[in-house]
Amino acid sequence: MAIEIYSREKQGIIILDVRGHIDISASEFIEVAGWHLANNRLDILCDFSKVEMLDYAGLSVVTIAYKNVVNHNGRMKFCNVPANVKNILHVVMLDRIFEIYDTEDVALNAFKEDKEIEKIKHMQLRRRFKRVCLDILVTYKAKFGDQKEYKGKFFDLSGDGAFLFGKKTFSLHDIISLEFQLPHTPAIK
Repeated sequence: MAIEIYSREKQGIIILDVRGHIDISASEFIEVAGWHLANNRLDILCDFSKVEMLDYAGLSVVTIAYKNVVNHNGRMKFCNVPANVKNILHVVMLDRIFEIYDTEDVALNAFKEDKEIEKIKHMQLRRRFKRVCLDILVTYKAKFGDQKEYKGKFFDLSGDGAFLFGKKTFSLHDIISLEFQLPHTPAIK
């Protein structure tokens, strides 16, 4: 059975419903993905629920289309991949490169999550996460070597780290052990 590809859009993502055999004669897959890229549609989800067969030449076709999307700073994900096709992708280790999701909804959510992560990555480092102002006593010591304990204070905390003020400083990359107590909680080690 020759390949059939139907394009649709959902939540700003192009969904390619692929049917039939992906083999040497499936170059249309590359062309359809390329057409969407040329029209600035960089996010492509491939629904393989109706793919009956994927052979060695078909792997090349899918890989070329995927690489073309990546080279255009786009994203290509796959969903509803039948077990026989998943097995082939696993054997050639493409399942480590391709993002494969069980359902279309889960894959669409993954595109949303990617966009949120990109927003965070483009924020200035000091502004990525909200800072929480604190004034908490901390006991700290080197994890290895000198086990002498020192006292200090946390002044603020965020998703990227914390500001600890104390008399003893350590070298960059030293691992330290902290003990402190948040208000109304047991001690955290």
